[in-house]
Amino acid sequence: MKTIISWTVIVAAAVTSVGCFTYERRTPVVVTTTAPAPIVREETVTVLPSGYRTRTYRGTTYYYTRDRVYTTRSTGGYVVVPSPW
Repeated sequence: MKTIISWTVIVAAAVTSVGCFTYERRTPVVVTTTAPAPIVREETVTVLPSGYRTRTYRGTTYYYTRDRVYTTRSTGGYVVVPSPW
């Protein structure tokens, strides 16, 4: 998320019998932008890599290696998921 803060300056003048005066008031303007979520392509495999381990977490069975976590896919195979632990 990126936040940009800029200032809006309002200048007003009034003339009185004594002379002229000016003042300025600054009001913050906050603009917040968010980048769109990256497009994530679901990575699926039909066979788990050798050396995988199994772990059940909150009732779901996960298969993991050193750098990836998989779970079963309803249509068959395995899908890479973010680590739930």
